[in-house]
Amino acid sequence: MNTSFRASPLLYSLALLAVILAAALVRQGWRGSRATAILRTPPRTITLARPLHALTLTDDLQVIQDRALFYATRKFYEPVRATPPTTRSQLSRYQLMGTLLLPQRAGVAFLRRGPGGKTKTVSPGDRLDGWTVEAVQSGKAVFGYRNQRVTLTTALPPGTTPAAQSGGIVRMPMTRPPQS
Repeated sequence: MNTSFRASPLLYSLALLAVILAAALVRQGWRGSRATAILRTPPRTITLARPLHALTLTDDLQVIQDRALFYATRKFYEPVRATPPTTRSQLSRYQLMGTLLLPQRAGVAFLRRGPGGKTKTVSPGDRLDGWTVEAVQSGKAVFGYRNQRVTLTTALPPGTTPAAQSGGIVRMPMTRPPQS
């Protein structure tokens, strides 16, 4: 059985790339890093009104914070402040499309964000843009944040009345189409 292996130009180029990369790694390892040059950099002097050992915890440490150690871009940690939902306009983007009330279960509200937006379902206890759903009642959903309360109601077109509560499923007999 005569099988011959013929390497493609792509294989040769990948092998050449691997050899070049290996040579670069060996060269870098042989020469070493520049850590010793970095460590030989002289420190900058800081002038303080009092020596550091004389400072107490109540003194202003702004001088030390302005000159963070090691590199210029280092900053001291500042905790991110949670942005509370301050306005009702966050909820005004949502439109209550309807509610579903089931016996022995929490109600469900169907919300739509803006015209043509996605529909979202929420139940009491769920969170929406920082607001907590407190209650879902017939045709309205109550949201709360700390001491604020917002109620969204279903928007009915003019001249319509809310549908009566369902009495259950009504059976409709099936009709067969006429055969021709």
